[in-house]
Amino acid sequence: RVPLNLPAHPVTGAPNQTYREHTIKNTAWAAFGQVIWDITDNVELAGGARYTKEDKTTRQGNLYVDDRVPAAYNIKPQGVFLTNKFNDENWSPEVTLSYKPTPNLNIYAAYKTGYKSGGASIPTTITNVLTNESIGFGAEKSRGGELGIKGRLFDGKVSFTSVLYSYKLEGLQLVMPETTPAGLFVNYVRNAADAKTEGFEFDADFAVSPEMALQFGLSYNDAKITSFPNAPCWSGQTAATGCKVITTPQGGSTSVTDRKGDPLSKAPKWVLNAGFNYETELSSALLMGLSGQYKYSSSYRTQDDGAPYAFQPSYSTIDATVRIGAVDRKWELALIGRNLTNEYYLQVTSPRPGAPTGTGELHGVIARPREVALQASFKF
Repeated sequence: RVPLNLPAHPVTGAPNQTYREHTIKNTAWAAFGQVIWDITDNVELAGGARYTKEDKTTRQGNLYVDDRVPAAYNIKPQGVFLTNKFNDENWSPEVTLSYKPTPNLNIYAAYKTGYKSGGASIPTTITNVLTNESIGFGAEKSRGGELGIKGRLFDGKVSFTSVLYSYKLEGLQLVMPETTPAGLFVNYVRNAADAKTEGFEFDADFAVSPEMALQFGLSYNDAKITSFPNAPCWSGQTAATGCKVITTPQGGSTSVTDRKGDPLSKAPKWVLNAGFNYETELSSALLMGLSGQYKYSSSYRTQDDGAPYAFQPSYSTIDATVRIGAVDRKWELALIGRNLTNEYYLQVTSPRPGAPTGTGELHGVIARPREVALQASFKF
């Protein structure tokens, strides 16, 4: 929709200045194979690869354009469609070396690769400068390794997993804003950056008794951009803080900056989970259960342009459930509470369309507030 803020058209009655259609036809094939070699009784080497082939056709255009839209906006006429075809194939290998000093302990090292297919952008406004080729973007790839240990202790009462990891991301697919020569704000998806993410994860389960189990998880993730020389400037960023204006291949202009070393968005450094599950028989026919879960997340950026005000402070949530049901588990009635502390936190934000330049106004998606549900389950 072109933001002209005009009233409904006096003849057509259309409330918007443009209507558009966007369709995707996608055919994907994938196969995975693995070979396992038992080198010794307690040393194993496993190697495999995933093959992916994808054919994707995207078609988009304006079904309606208000005749009051200024010609200077260069909007693509109604009925004229862009068609982009993405064809790609990829081999993603992986290899894991495992050592089991005891039946209940596994130490491993792994090298892995990953692949995320490309496609075509869905720009906020379809203008004449766009071509079938310019709306396309390529695949995103990852590669890296892990060192981990998995085990069970104290006759199986405690199970744990601990992993150290480091991965590089190439051709990171990010939304890139651009201002056309007529002043329209347009978003495109581009292979804009390279990044690196490294850290550790630890999870443990402890069976305190036949009725009670405890869970604990802790993760640290240092996710940073390693190359992003033409990143979009955040709204209000000035030349003094590294923002500059360049001409785009589409003939428009955009403000860019170098974001090497900045953290990735939606990537808190610390996440902690702790919970319990208690279950006991009230009688020979009835079973009661109680469970609770606590989650802590450290702060994180909420959008890809690095705006310092697009920021979610650290927060905590608590979930809890009370259950009663049949011992044979054929029915159950549960009172479920999610986000019981009613914590409001941002999942993602972006600059508000139409906001005055430099104001830093955002619109975003907030996680669901407190929810209490009554759930009945039956098995036949």
